[in-house]
Amino acid sequence: MKQYIFLLITIFSIAGCSSNSKNGKQSDEFYTDKGGMDWGRVPLIKPYEIVSLREEEWGARSVDTTDMPLSMPGVRAVNVIDSLILIFGKKTILNDQEVEAAWFVINAKNHKVSGFKDHKDYLNYLNSIGIRKEPKLLDAGEVSQYFLKNDTVDWKGISISSKQ
Repeated sequence: MKQYIFLLITIFSIAGCSSNSKNGKQSDEFYTDKGGMDWGRVPLIKPYEIVSLREEEWGARSVDTTDMPLSMPGVRAVNVIDSLILIFGKKTILNDQEVEAAWFVINAKNHKVSGFKDHKDYLNYLNSIGIRKEPKLLDAGEVSQYFLKNDTVDWKGISISSKQ
């Protein structure tokens, strides 16, 4: 059911595209589109975003359907560090199985998605790619509110609560 909802979001987002500009300059719509009347979105690193049809029900997806074919439901917290997208989800999908909780690392450069059911495995993976200290993950709903207020997400300067 959750995957069906995100499929609908994909259809609505394609149908609802409009041109955005700021200060008379054209900008990449991917980073400025906030969603529609009944759904929200937050851009991560193109082509990845988090989307929601209902408050506090977030999912991650790629707008390039050849990139990440299935949506990732249950997103609770997220952060972007350089070319990496870090996600924590509850009641999400990992390796085609529903799990209570999982951590994901999406490498936007090579489009590799790594998922971990065990927090220790997630930390070991971060360590193996040179991230020694666990990054703070930010509440998805609060990131959305920040994006709505600021028209962009300053991942290095954003200051909201963390959730893990």
